[in-house]
Amino acid sequence: MPHTPSEPVVLDPSARDMQGQAARLRELGPVVRVRLPEGVEAWAVTRHAEVQEVLSGRRFARNYRNWRAWQQGEVPEDSPVLGMIRLDNMLQSDGAAHGRLRGLVGRAFTPARVGELRPAVEELVGALLDEFDAPERAGRTDLKAALAVPLPLGVICRLFGVPEEDRPAIQEMVTRVFSSLTTPEEALANQRRVDEYFTDLVRRRRGSPGDDLTSALIQARDEGERLSDRELIDTLWLFMAAGFETTVGVLANGVRALLTHPEQLALLRSGAQPWSAAVEEVLRWDSSVAMLPFRYPVEDLELGGRLLRRGDPVLVSFASANRDPAQHGADAHVFDITRTQARNVAFGHGPHFCLGAPLARLELGVAFPALFERFPDLALDLPPGGAVPPMPSVFTNLPAGLPVRYTSSSGGPAPAVPADGRRTGPAAAP
Repeated sequence: MPHTPSEPVVLDPSARDMQGQAARLRELGPVVRVRLPEGVEAWAVTRHAEVQEVLSGRRFARNYRNWRAWQQGEVPEDSPVLGMIRLDNMLQSDGAAHGRLRGLVGRAFTPARVGELRPAVEELVGALLDEFDAPERAGRTDLKAALAVPLPLGVICRLFGVPEEDRPAIQEMVTRVFSSLTTPEEALANQRRVDEYFTDLVRRRRGSPGDDLTSALIQARDEGERLSDRELIDTLWLFMAAGFETTVGVLANGVRALLTHPEQLALLRSGAQPWSAAVEEVLRWDSSVAMLPFRYPVEDLELGGRLLRRGDPVLVSFASANRDPAQHGADAHVFDITRTQARNVAFGHGPHFCLGAPLARLELGVAFPALFERFPDLALDLPPGGAVPPMPSVFTNLPAGLPVRYTSSSGGPAPAVPADGRRTGPAAAP
């Protein structure tokens, strides 16, 4: 029987060993008591079967108003986790409210509608890869900043009519809300900034509507009264936060996985395996959402041998569940694009299954082959024994940056980083 610690497991805000932490939690049991960096205690659900049960919506609610500590006034206004959960959008709603809000945007994310975006995605990927050849890069760049961020951010901002000059602000707000190093003061300031920005975006789009989803949501608000002002603002924030940061992580994680597993990359380049196989294995093996707060039992119940009380906060550990040997086999910890894929929870499960899954798969399915075909000698740009630093977050799983080197059309391949990690000459600047 798994050992149950007497004290909650304190989650590491630095994310130095995200997958190692997930494995240790899974070994402790399917439901483990944990403590967030800010001091909030919760249950972490670590195994596939129990995660599916929580996500099914049968016995667990999503809306933060079900959190018993919130109901009793025990959660301070500057709690950093509130920036992720105190929202009135489809992710934080249940039942009829969830169906109403999801229905307002669901038609824009069907596989058929997303398929119509392929030419635009291919054009954007091509333009971003062209920038890799800029002479000032000298065959070296941060792939996260040069491709993994601007691709999904550009696509989602185009869909919602967010001006290009506003995108750095969107990126900063999203990064801040997921960071586990954000102070309570910074969290509160970021919440205010989010409200102010999207209130202003709605004002601008209402005065000058366009062919975008923000304008469509405003029309639904003004004509049909199908969503409140608060729901409108929070829905826009949801799509900015979930619509690009998650794909950033999978794209960066996928490139890193393929560069560190050259035998797998060779299968793709030879045509022995389709690129879609790489997409699905990356989503399972190293997805960008490590944990997601919160679900709440709607009644006292037993799960994984533990008694959960009504209103307890429950963290869903996707990182752990997607490497659960009971679901994915004894080699679940191995990156293998040839495996027969069992159902994973990278995009969730049940009524809250990710609406943007077809769009994410499209972006990944275009970007991976285009990148590796354009730059066949792409390699990580690290000193011997060096590692890619992670973003400091309990919730997201992505690198802080992804330095790479390659042969560009403007010159030869960039030299490898020497053992001391110092760069010299024109390639010193990424």
